[in-house]
Amino acid sequence: MTRRPAVLLALIAGLVVSGTVGYRLLEGWSWLDCLFMTAMTLTTVGYGAPGELHTDGKVFSVVLMLVGIGLMLYLLTLLAETMLRTVTDPGAARRRKERKIMSLKGHTIVCG
Repeated sequence: MTRRPAVLLALIAGLVVSGTVGYRLLEGWSWLDCLFMTAMTLTTVGYGAPGELHTDGKVFSVVLMLVGIGLMLYLLTLLAETMLRTVTDPGAARRRKERKIMSLKGHTIVCG
C-alpha cells in the first residue's frame, strides 16, 4: 500500500518531463514555455498556448491531457482513500497503540 503513492508520483513526474520534452521537440519552444504548457495542460488551467500549436502538438496535448488527468484523478482518489481509511479504521488505531506499547522499554506496569 505504501509503494503505490510513490509509483504514482514517479509516473506524474515522468509525465511532466516527457510532456516538457515532447513540446520542445514538436513545437521548438523554450524549456520554460514547454514546462508551462505541460503544467497548464495537466492541471487543466487553460491559459492558452505560449505559441501556435501545430497539428502534432495538438495531438500530443490531447494524449497528455487524457493520460495526465487520469493519473491525477487516480492519485487524488488514492490519497483520499488513505486518509479516510486512517480516520475510520478502528484496527489502525489499535495497531498504532500496540506499536507504541511494543516500543516502550524500561517501564513498569502497575495494576491495582
